[in-house]
Amino acid sequence: MYTDDSDNGGWVEFFTVGDEVRMGDRASDGRGVEIDVWNESSDPDSYEFGWYKGRGKGKWQYSKASMGQPWNMAEGDCFKFRIRLVDNGNVVPSSTDYAQWWNRNGAGQGGNCDSVE
Repeated sequence: MYTDDSDNGGWVEFFTVGDEVRMGDRASDGRGVEIDVWNESSDPDSYEFGWYKGRGKGKWQYSKASMGQPWNMAEGDCFKFRIRLVDNGNVVPSSTDYAQWWNRNGAGQGGNCDSVE
């Protein structure tokens, strides 16, 4: 998934095996990339973690279950990801994107779970 800006400057990937999350900055535009993750299967939804990666094309960050909590994401649950650009502490308008993915360890890349509220 990419940010919704004109050059899709930020990206995030989720791999169910090992609960690996990768995010990065692919544009030299002086903006940083931010992600936030919620467990949508919890009621109410539970905020899991978030990252901000400072400006810089090629800068990236990752986490995986073996790093412990909060990165060991519950198996079988639906997670909502938000990605957006940040410029000098302010969210860049129209850069925010959302996606929801199942954490089905070993069963493909999880699949979309947009129907979970």
